[in-house]
Amino acid sequence: MSKRRVTLVLGVSLVVGMHVFAAGCVSHSARYGAVDGRSVPGWHYGSSFNVGGLGFQVLYSGYGPRRGHYFRSARFERSPTCGRYCYRDRSQVYHHTGCGHFDRYVSGYGYNVGSLIRHYGPRY
Repeated sequence: MSKRRVTLVLGVSLVVGMHVFAAGCVSHSARYGAVDGRSVPGWHYGSSFNVGGLGFQVLYSGYGPRRGHYFRSARFERSPTCGRYCYRDRSQVYHHTGCGHFDRYVSGYGYNVGSLIRHYGPRY
């Protein structure tokens, strides 16, 4: 293979890689509430963490009927034991801190809800 062809192949793969990386960053930001560089009003976002192979994020809402801390995940579904404040919005499921389903899940891995909020919760 000639030097010119190798340079062309490397350049094309670099451009494609940059586009794939940028698309991943945009979808990651949209998934965690920063759409078009802006966060949704009324929500404060904390850090993400994993428990048992599932990813969660801690959020806090100070407005409306859904006040308080929530744990958001795309893969941890609702169950009949969820509280009345747990809900689904598009592909994300929001579990309130009083959710028995979420509490039992994290307790099984040795965590408690309060320590997760203190450690990963938003800084207001």
